Parts: sequence; structure tokens; C-alpha cells
Amino acid sequence: MRYKALPLSVRNSSPLPSEPAPRPRRPGIARDWLSVLVLVCLLGASSVYSVGAPSLVASEPVMTVSGQAVVGQPLEVSGHAFPARTWIQLLWDGSPSNMPSTRTDRRGNFSKTVVPPTEGDHVLAAVAKPKGKLKEASQSAKRAKGGPNVTVPSASILASLTLTVLAVAPVTPSPTPDSTPTLIPTPSATPFATPTPTPTPAPAPTPTPTPSPIATPTPSPTPPPAPTPIPTPTPTPTATPTPKPSPSPSPTPTAAPSGALQIATGRMLGAAFNARDFYISTNGGSTWRPTYAGSPVQGRLMNVRAANAIFDDENPSTAPSGLDADANTDAVIANLPLYRQHGVIALTVSLQGGNPGYEGADASAFNSDGSLDWAWMARADRLIEAAEQNGVVVILTYFYQRQDQRITSESGIRRAVVNATDWLITNQHRNVIIEIANEYQNGGFNYSIIKNNSTSSGIGELILLARSRFAGAPFTLPVSASSSGILWSGAVADVADLALIHGNGIMDWTGTDGDTYALTYNKVTTTYDYPIVMNEDNNSLDFAGRTQLDREIHAMNDMLRAEGSWGLMWRVYNQLHPFEWTLGDPSDVTRHDGYFHAVLDAIQTRVK
Repeated sequence: MRYKALPLSVRNSSPLPSEPAPRPRRPGIARDWLSVLVLVCLLGASSVYSVGAPSLVASEPVMTVSGQAVVGQPLEVSGHAFPARTWIQLLWDGSPSNMPSTRTDRRGNFSKTVVPPTEGDHVLAAVAKPKGKLKEASQSAKRAKGGPNVTVPSASILASLTLTVLAVAPVTPSPTPDSTPTLIPTPSATPFATPTPTPTPAPAPTPTPTPSPIATPTPSPTPPPAPTPIPTPTPTPTATPTPKPSPSPSPTPTAAPSGALQIATGRMLGAAFNARDFYISTNGGSTWRPTYAGSPVQGRLMNVRAANAIFDDENPSTAPSGLDADANTDAVIANLPLYRQHGVIALTVSLQGGNPGYEGADASAFNSDGSLDWAWMARADRLIEAAEQNGVVVILTYFYQRQDQRITSESGIRRAVVNATDWLITNQHRNVIIEIANEYQNGGFNYSIIKNNSTSSGIGELILLARSRFAGAPFTLPVSASSSGILWSGAVADVADLALIHGNGIMDWTGTDGDTYALTYNKVTTTYDYPIVMNEDNNSLDFAGRTQLDREIHAMNDMLRAEGSWGLMWRVYNQLHPFEWTLGDPSDVTRHDGYFHAVLDAIQTRVK
């Protein structure tokens, strides 16, 4: 403590040995008492101020909800006084399954939407995200009377509340007419549908119904649909006009977060749209516009493979030294604006990673029973949200070869599809294209339900299963699976919403090893009326140079000519560990980062 911070009486009580002791003076005693009195007053005032200003004193985290909890209906959950800038996982009866995670702001607040899965009394809790998988231990005790059956996570609960979830929303009774004029002319908005409000008392002899956001049964003519430059036949796009089994549910323009980016194919939207184009909406599906509207590549989806954007290796014997999964995801997010500026509007990201350049990795967002690993899903959530904010779509791969065996049964594979799709719906991730499996016919897969090109115990069944989860949801997403090479036929092609093909191994420049344009156009374009996306193409053979760059550009132009979209896999830079995501000097294409930048420059010239 500095000398001047001491009370006067203390400072004067111990003179230096070389100085004569001063004679005590009465005024000094009075001054000391006055100092003590002032100090006591200040402490008292401080205590009073602390009571009146709780923001200055640490308080316990608390959660609240807005509205009545109803099965299957979105419920807004808010948190206050949580640790600042911390990832929070919500738990339903102690389980994170199908529950969202979120990050608090600098004040420790958050807001997230949950969808109650079942009626009755349930506990909604919040815990801080640990580093690693969520460990759960079910209580052996039976369900208590009227109480939920709780699963207790290893992480300590920061806040919780008990919800009574109704099977259906209660109907608000009609208001009883009151002869006394009320001071509130119109009813306040409530979370539930209310009948038409009683007109505000007015001196006019004949009350005339006034326009209201709630339609009233008046003889007034129905207003004509507002003209729009985009051919939108109806605010709710129609279902997929195709005789294929289980067509995609119609994207519904309700319950969309304000400005949320949503992706759909023209065939999903209806006959008024170009079936082979991609469309985006930022108002919940009320209106749609083609990607790259007005450019020579209108309706396309130029992309980059970032399979290992949320990668982690939980095998201690193979995990590379210094691997930081969160920092890796942060690096991708930091470069999203640059990718977008170059015309890249989609990234392929995998829930089971991609080939990191070594064998034996334990890399999976799914636990052995098909439930979700919340550390992986927290990174996925962060990346998908950042992509949405930058106008970027995520092609989300569920299964990758040599990792599907992390799930121990075929029923677990189905459960994983359900859990991942429900997670997307719960978290309102509308800027996603679902890729059930990367190169589904690859011999590295263990399960025939992935490898078989069938709608019965095959990849087609999993596509239909994912699509079925959108029944009753406020939106739907395109679903497909990618093929090894340009091989597109059978059940996968019959039930998919788009074609996902890979160009690896097609070496156009040799003149004898296939042609990207001819193969795509003859095998896919002329047969299927939906978008075609090459979301993996590697023409460099892991070398960087002008010759390799010319090959990439040639393949890109071939795909665009075949009415498809093209995507780069810069394997040696983005996919093999250590993963790199920055753009270097494009004038030096012999460097990996410069080559990456030069390819994106080539994309940019085509999308203008």
C-alpha cells in the first residue's frame, strides 16, 4: 500500500528514528476522528449502492423462457449473469441430445430457441462446455411422481428451470365485452393466437373495421399479390414436383430468424423456378433469388472443400502434437470474408472430418450409439452461424470413410442421421445442404446401409430418413450424398435433391483419361433436372505451379459449361494436417498459400 493511502493517525504514529517525537496536539485527534467518520460514511454509502446496483456485484446465472412450452413449438430461452464469452450447452432432462449450444456475450447473456420434444414436467439446464465429449450417467432411480427422469452430466449445472410442457397450445378465450371504455384500445401481442380484437370505441356512429394484422371476416376484396421481379408464385414454395418417392417438404416462411440465409433448389421450390438452379432467401422463404443473380453463373454454387474445419482427433496415440480443434475452426471463420469476396459461397465441412494425412484418427461428431458429441457440434454451430453471417452455405457431410465404424451398429447409423438432422432443425440452421456420406460407395465404409445404392438398407434410405425429419419443421434443406467420380445413377440419384460428384482422378489434360465436361453433361446434365455440384476436385496432384493452376481453371470451366458448379480441394494445404486456411500472394503460385489465392482469384473472375 502506498504511504498516502494510510490514515493520517497511522502515518504520524511511527516517526523515523532520527526525528524527535512530535508533541501530541488536540487538533490532530479531532482530525483523526473526522477521518474515521468520513471513512465510515463512505463504506456505508458503498454498501447501499451495491444493493441498489446488482450489476456491480457478482450474481448467480439465471435462465428464463418466453411464452408457454408446447411440444414441437419453438421456445425462446434467455440466460443472464453467466460467465462472459463462454460456450453454454443446454440440457433437456440432463441430456444434450437435440439441444442447442450457444455462446454468451460480453455481459454473460444469451438467447437461444429450443423445441420441447415431449409433454409433462421437464428440467432445462445449462452447463459450461467442457473440452471433450460430454459424459453422461443415467440415474438408477425411477421417475419420481410428476418429475422428469434426469440424466446427470459430468459438468456442473450453472442454472436450471422446470418447464411444464403442454401437448397443444392453449386457446385464449374470447374477451367478454365491457360497457366501460378501456384504456387499451388494442390487445397486446401474446405468444398465442388471439381472436380479432374488439374495435376501439370511437364517436363515429357506425364503427368500421380497421385494417389489422389479424384477418377479419369483412366483405372487403382480397388484396392482389404484390408484384415482384422474382417469380414467386406463393409465399410458401410448393413441394418438390417430382414422382420420386418422399419428395422434400416445402420450405415454409415461418419462424425464420431475421435475415437468416436459407438455401433451396429450384426443383424444391416449384415449377416457376429453374429446377437446375440454387436459390437463396433472407426473409424466411417469402421471396427467393438465384445465387449470383444476373451474372453468367447465375444459380451456381462455387465452393471450397474444408472437410477438416471442425476436426479433432481423440485418439491420444495418433493426435498430432499441438492440435487445437477450436483454434482450427477459428482460423476458418476468420478467412470466411475473404472467401466470400472471391465468389466462394459454399464450404464442404464434415462431422467425421476428412483424411488428415495419417491413419488411426478417432474423428467423429457421433458417439458410439449415434448420439452427438457436443464439443464437435459446438464447433459446427459456430462455423455454420459465421458462414450464414457471411452469406456462405455449408455442405455438411455426416459420414466419412474409415470413421463410420466409430458407431457400433446399423441402428446407430440411422440414429446419427436423425440426431444430426434434428440438431440442424432445432438450431435453425437454414444455410446447409446435407451430404449424408462422402463418396458413399467408398470401400472404407463398414456399413452397407451407407455403401449400398438402394432405398432399402442403403444410402437412398438414409437420404429419405433425413428428409422425413423436416415434416412439420418450419423449413427444409436439400439432401444428397456424394459419389466417387462422376458416377450418378440408381437410388441415390432418384431420391436426392441435387447431384454431388467428385472430379478427382479425371485428368483432362492427358487427353486420354476422361473429360470433365463430357462426363458430367452426358451422365448427369441430360438425365436429372436438379443442380449439379462438384464439391471436390484436385487437379494439382498436390503440387503447386502455373501448370497445375491452368488444370484447375480448365476443370472449373468444364463444370460451368456442363451447367454445374465447381469446388476446389486443395488437399495438401486445407485437408492434410497441419490445416491451413489463409490466402497468400497470388503472384507466387509455387507456394501453397499463393496457389490457393490464385485459384480463388480465378473463381472470382467467373462469378462477376
